[in-house]
Parts: sequence; C-alpha cells; structure tokens
Amino acid sequence: EHAYSEALRLFPENQKRAEAAYGVAWSLFEQKKFSSSAGAFDRFQKEYPSSGHLLDAALRKADCYFFLGQYDRSSALYAELASTKTDNRTVEYAAFQLAMSYIQRGESERGIAQLREFLLSHPASIYNEVVQFNIGWELFSREQYSLAIPELQTVMQRYPESQLMPRVLFNMGDCFYNLKEYDDARAYYQRVIKEYPQSLLVSDALNGLQFTFERQGRPASGLAEIDTLLATKAIQAPTGELLMRKGDILFGQGDFAGAIREYQRALAARPARAAAAKALHQLGRSYELQNNPQRAI
Repeated sequence: EHAYSEALRLFPENQKRAEAAYGVAWSLFEQKKFSSSAGAFDRFQKEYPSSGHLLDAALRKADCYFFLGQYDRSSALYAELASTKTDNRTVEYAAFQLAMSYIQRGESERGIAQLREFLLSHPASIYNEVVQFNIGWELFSREQYSLAIPELQTVMQRYPESQLMPRVLFNMGDCFYNLKEYDDARAYYQRVIKEYPQSLLVSDALNGLQFTFERQGRPASGLAEIDTLLATKAIQAPTGELLMRKGDILFGQGDFAGAIREYQRALAARPARAAAAKALHQLGRSYELQNNPQRAI
C-alpha cells in the first residue's frame, strides 16, 4: 500500500499510474480495510474508465460492501454484474454472491431461490457444489431439517469427492439429531470419524456420538464406541480427549471413581493446556461429589 501510494505521489505522469492506483485498492482489500478499499476501487473506476481492470474493480468493490455487511449496496452491484455480458466466471461469481447477499440481509427465501436459479442457469459452473451446499446449509440454519436433508444428500450424490464432504456428513448428522432420529444421526457422525479421520470436525462428531447415546439412555454403548476408537488410533482426536469423553460419560452416570480414573489417564496422556485444565476441573468436581473436599481443593 505504501509503495503504490508513493508511486502515485512521486510519478503523477507515469504510464503505470493506473496500475499503482489499482494496487493501492487491492492492498487495502488484502489487509481487510474494506471501507478504504471500496473508496479506492471507486476512485479507480472513475479515474481510469478504460483500464482492463475495471470489471475486477467493480467486483472487488461489491465484495468490500459484502464484507462490511452493507448487503443492500453489495446486492445492487452484484445484480448489475450478473446481468452483464462479460466472461462467464465473472457472471457466475456475481450471481452467487448476489444470492449470498440476499441471505445475509435476511431475505432467506429470495436467496435460496437465487441459488436454485443459479444451478439452472449455470449447469457446468465450478461453483455448483458450493451453491448446492449453501441451499442445504440455509435450510439447516432455519431449522428446516427435513428440507435440508435431501439438499445435502444431493451434494453427497453429485460431488462425492468434494472437500465439503466432512461438513456435509456432519450437518446430516445434526439434522437427524435434531429430528430425534438418533440412529441415523450416529451413522453420519461415525462416517465423519472413519472416512475423514484428519478432519477438524472429528471432535464435534465425537460430541454428536456421545449425545446420541445419552439421548437414548445408552451411556455404556457410548463408552464402548470410544474404546473402539481408542483401539484404532486412526483419528485426529488425541487420546487424552477420548479419555476425557469417557470420564464425562462416567461422571454423568454418577460413577465418580470411574470418572476420576479416566480423567487421571487423560492427564497422563499430556493433553493440550486447555484440555488439561478441564481434566483438573472435572477431577475436582468428582472428588467433591465423592465427599472428599480436601482432594477436590
């Protein structure tokens, strides 16, 4: 930003002045200074109307307003760009962002309709898997779980190699969980753990597994599931975290001696600092409920 600004100040007649002005706007954008960046892109459009970067500047200005939460302004710009006869990639991106602007400003139905229209208008777009996922995600966010499930299943069927698959499977689990269909929910949580063992969602999927067993009054099955996972040693979740979950299940059952054993094993596994703090806290609570205040303290 500083270098481009200096170029503009020192060389007012230089033929690369337009490039420098564009560089200032982009530098501000990359620093997430979106208000200043929007102003810089706007000035660029007015001062260099014949630049080859004009279309990109318009897109980035719309993005600035989107990230600033000014969705009325972003949607107006995206709508204009989506209706222009420019390259397909620009039109597709603007059309997708227009839908997301509607959703972000609270016009959920209009946003979903725009996403569905996108799939019809751009059947070969690189954005289609993200568009399809967002239809499911928006319905999920509105707690319309029965409607979200077939939309997420469509992602699974059409884009089985998508990088979104761990998230799709996890959301499927959450849909069934909220519908109180715990066996189906558990099947999807298990798929996250087994098919994507390195995913950051494994920890959340473990939570889901634990909660489904608890809702069904089957804590022993939850313990057995964790023991199986401990034996495989194939998932991202550290041993200490799994032992903590065993401790929590036993704690919830009132088996404080068993919980103490698992929390101590979790500490012996040298977990991360936050996990160690939780284990110590839970140990204290367990000793307290065993009427051992000195150890609890």
